[in-house]
Amino acid sequence: MGMPLIKLRDLVAIAVVATLAGCTGASYDSGSESSSGGVVSGVVDSAGSTDSGVGSSPGSIQAGTLTAGEYDDHLNAENYQRYLTDVLQGGQDLPYIDITSKLILKVVGPSSLPAPGVRITIEVEQMEVISMATAANGEAYLYEALDGLPDTFDIVLSRDGSELQRLTSVTLADLKANSGIDITLDSEIAAADQLDLMLVVDTTGSMSDELNFLKTELRAIIDEVAAKHSGLDVQVGLVVYRDVGDSYVSRTFDLTNDIAALQDNLKAQSANGGGDYPEAMQVGLREGVTASWRENSTKVMLLAADAPPKDKDIADAWNYVLDAREQQIHILPLAASSSGPVTEFLMRAMAVATQSRYLFLTDDSGVGDTHDEPTVDCYVVTRLDGAIIRAIDSLLSGELIFPEQQDVIRKEGNYVDGICESEEVTAQ
Repeated sequence: MGMPLIKLRDLVAIAVVATLAGCTGASYDSGSESSSGGVVSGVVDSAGSTDSGVGSSPGSIQAGTLTAGEYDDHLNAENYQRYLTDVLQGGQDLPYIDITSKLILKVVGPSSLPAPGVRITIEVEQMEVISMATAANGEAYLYEALDGLPDTFDIVLSRDGSELQRLTSVTLADLKANSGIDITLDSEIAAADQLDLMLVVDTTGSMSDELNFLKTELRAIIDEVAAKHSGLDVQVGLVVYRDVGDSYVSRTFDLTNDIAALQDNLKAQSANGGGDYPEAMQVGLREGVTASWRENSTKVMLLAADAPPKDKDIADAWNYVLDAREQQIHILPLAASSSGPVTEFLMRAMAVATQSRYLFLTDDSGVGDTHDEPTVDCYVVTRLDGAIIRAIDSLLSGELIFPEQQDVIRKEGNYVDGICESEEVTAQ
């Protein structure tokens, strides 16, 4: 196999994130067992706790009442680039991905069926530049600036630690000229029959409706997804987080196939604490990314939050997003309440980086606080449970799945199967 690979990302700074002053996050306890079995990080005693918020009582939300919009920036790349330009003109250091110039690596089997879960490693003289796995559609995306791609490199394809194919002396110029490369393997790769779903939830006081929704709907969501994929082996985990100074910073319940036990742990959580706007999102991401994900599962992290990390922690949060990208963990962000422009920006960047879509709660249900309108040109509103099911189903199947007409509560702009089309295009 040759000498061990050294990851280039460990040696150089990521060029697309500007240096943030004081980006070292707060230190946290190594973790101790909570009374409910999860690993608790950053616990303080009652004298130091700010756990004084008031949350809704468990079960107070009726099934299916929350509503959400959905948006896929990959289907609207030019719109996304305009959005980035507008936001970044404000001068804030935030992660940037130019998806108009993405390079698509498409891996298929001999019969042209997608090859999911194939690890693609970009190497230069046995030094790893970037590594990631193909999604269910057989695709992985590279970005010249984000990934620090050199002029010439090798592409190594492997699975379960065994090399499948090696393409030597691939030039960046050729990849850019063709917007990527199609690679055909000698044998088929079966579609994933495992789903690992990790819930990462902000549990400060403003998140009570979202937390109670998950308590009410999680089992039904899992059952409906499983019904669409025969023989699907499902594991579910939970990370809840607040902020430094609350009664805990994070609690982690690792991925398990004991869904009933996970539900019990979920039901034991409450939404309290917080106080200021930013929360410890970077800790939630860290705990989620480092969970016991299975090698060949479809990996989905549902991140429900209504606040970003503190400015000094944004760089740490983004590095965990890049770790998720390398592991092919799809981050499915759900923006709640008055999440604000920085939360939207970061969540959309997470979805872009991990080949996912952006979900956001809307006011159509009449439940909870006022929800921010997204900075997108078009979207559809459906029930939240349906939006989550479609997103997970899309990630499992490798096919883009959109709501049926009878599921649409409201439509904004000229939305056609996830694409914001101009009126002129539709008229033609």
